[in-house]
Amino acid sequence: MAEAAFEGLGEVVLDPHPYTVDAVRGGRFGDAYFIVGADQAAEFENWKDPGEILRWVQLAVGTRSGHEGAVTFDFESPDISGTEIRERVARGEPIDDLVPPPVARIIEERGLYR
Repeated sequence: MAEAAFEGLGEVVLDPHPYTVDAVRGGRFGDAYFIVGADQAAEFENWKDPGEILRWVQLAVGTRSGHEGAVTFDFESPDISGTEIRERVARGEPIDDLVPPPVARIIEERGLYR
């Protein structure tokens, strides 16, 4: 879906590691921040080896109004969330106004979030 979301904007290089901890282990990214949204930050302790992740990168949380995070920063984003997208799909409602057309097509073709 990352390739579909950025279609036409250049090359998208996907990381081959199935888990974040595998991608960051060993410090290959140097003094990096690992950026997640507030919804993922709330679930971070349930990820595979969260302590090991934090050994190699610092967690940065992009927040929306009303959310607190470890390292917060403001960014311009549409007023949507992954949860809203999944809920709309589950209800059979359109998501064309929430995601790029290639992403909507993949979600439909693969029957995701139903």
